[in-house]
Amino acid sequence: MSKSVTCPCSVHLHVFSGTSMVRIVCRLTMVCLFAFPSLTVGQEPQELDVVSIRENQSTSAHFTTELRLTPGRLQVVNASLEDLVAAAYGVMSPTTRDQLIVGWPNSDVKLKRFDITATLRGGDRVTQEGRRRLLLALLATRFGFKAHKEARSMRSHVLTQLKKGVLGPKLRRVDFDCYGVSLAESPKDDDGQPLCRQGARSDIEREGFILRGSGNIDVLIISLQNMLRAVVVDATGLQGNFAWEVELGLTPTAPHTPLREQLGLNLEQTQVSVDVVVIDSVSMPTPN
Repeated sequence: MSKSVTCPCSVHLHVFSGTSMVRIVCRLTMVCLFAFPSLTVGQEPQELDVVSIRENQSTSAHFTTELRLTPGRLQVVNASLEDLVAAAYGVMSPTTRDQLIVGWPNSDVKLKRFDITATLRGGDRVTQEGRRRLLLALLATRFGFKAHKEARSMRSHVLTQLKKGVLGPKLRRVDFDCYGVSLAESPKDDDGQPLCRQGARSDIEREGFILRGSGNIDVLIISLQNMLRAVVVDATGLQGNFAWEVELGLTPTAPHTPLREQLGLNLEQTQVSVDVVVIDSVSMPTPN
């Protein structure tokens, strides 16, 4: 039995012309589908066993990338090499990949898409860190992947608390974790909507955009990076899981004031040191 959950991976903008105004409807959606086992006991898989890698030959302009990790099995469908490296290092916003993952030998290599099936030797428990470790092992053994991290100075947005220990009226602590939880299994809000739904959506009645979600602060960071198309660094110091709903008005790319007034968080652009993944070597996969 497995659970599936979606995470923000791309930004779609739809523009509708009206008689008195132009309304932009922004949806942060995901092209990545992750599945995790419902098991919570046992040891993590220790290593990859049998691995099959085939280049995906689909030419469709519309595609879905899937990465499923279930007890004893890893399955990847139509994932680019860039997708695999980003997942291995936790770079979940595609809008920041070019800034946070550098050194590709050429664009052809990073954009090649693959279908991968592997059996796992070891335990039956899967965690975020365990998934990343398995992906790095796969990249190293079959794609000759080597990389290191460097601290680089770059212009970024830094998220901090306005007042330490004080949350805004639209940011609250919750006792559930959305990691590995499907929308059907998600806890619901007062309107019956799943609290584990992430991203921004339009609200016609309120004439603007709503940014809502739940999870740890990293989840909020991903949504902000997708909207701003820039690196956002977490300096809030907040630990644990939260739920938020922010009314952004008609300009979702300028969330600074709503974040201050509704979440008690300050977003400021400044020069900071950011860890960047620098690729030393990578190639097409070795034969099966």
